[in-house]
Amino acid sequence: MNGQFETTHEYFRHLNFRDCHTTGIYVENDQVFVDFEFVYISENHPLNPHPVAQSTDACRLIFKGVSVIRPIGYVEDNQKEPLALHELEGMAFLAVTEQKVGTLYVYDIFGSQKKHVTSFHGLILHTEGFSLHWNEFTEDAWYAGWDE
Repeated sequence: MNGQFETTHEYFRHLNFRDCHTTGIYVENDQVFVDFEFVYISENHPLNPHPVAQSTDACRLIFKGVSVIRPIGYVEDNQKEPLALHELEGMAFLAVTEQKVGTLYVYDIFGSQKKHVTSFHGLILHTEGFSLHWNEFTEDAWYAGWDE
């Protein structure tokens, strides 16, 4: 998916994945592709021409140069169980953190999944970075104007 708009990990702080559902997730060579129904782009992102945060249309997040892929299911007592990556399809992201470690970025993703026995999932990726692709801004983000 090549979109009209593209941003990278350099603008991570201007992206919001909260409650964004995956519609597909797969690996190809050293890349992880995550498709979403939409994501939120901050009003401070240089590509957002609107005065408030915006939702995108369907979009694709591509993690590049991936060296570690660790999908996790959380079971009772905070125990973790390994999952297959495709089991994260349909997951709603709740929190995404980014940490720079040497030349790599570590992304720790936490989310919920209603259709799986373990309702909370995680994904840890060690990667060289990412790009996010979409075609249009569709509407104000649900949280736009909350700080007023």
